[in-house]
Amino acid sequence: MNKFFFKWFSKIQSVGRQFPVVVNSDLDLDRVFWSPRFILGVGSDLIRNRFIYALIMPIVVMLGIGSRAYFEFLPYFISTYAGDTLWALMAFLVIGLIFPSLSTVKVAAIALLFSVCIELSQLYHAPWIDEIREYRLGALVLGHGFLWSDLVCYSVGVAMGVVGEMACRGVGDLSESKL
Repeated sequence: MNKFFFKWFSKIQSVGRQFPVVVNSDLDLDRVFWSPRFILGVGSDLIRNRFIYALIMPIVVMLGIGSRAYFEFLPYFISTYAGDTLWALMAFLVIGLIFPSLSTVKVAAIALLFSVCIELSQLYHAPWIDEIREYRLGALVLGHGFLWSDLVCYSVGVAMGVVGEMACRGVGDLSESKL
């Protein structure tokens, strides 16, 4: 039965699906199918699984909005900084979803640059952009006022995305992967 699954698995690999490379027919397939690398579709060539990213994104959004809506029930530190941190994590996930073949470092750099540009845009207060900020979606995306602490939160949020991808790839793949 193991050889049947190995042949099936090899055919899937040859079609170009994003699964770990199997080089040994005696490999424990239960271990492969339940590994984080298989589930997230991340191999050493790093092609992100868009479906998994699309599943993670609403969770991050709900946590971020929840941190703002229910701030009185959360510790001060979490209620103050969780929203901005999760905002940057969401930026990382969106960039990774749109560009699944970019390296983790490039996705992190783009997400951090985007986050910093949005934060710097909060120093600009023309009537047209302040009118956009009056709407809930505009306020969530663009924010209201510049804070230095937000830059730290953005760095932490992007770092969470990087650490998450590194954990799914495994530490041993870092030296071989496209960073």
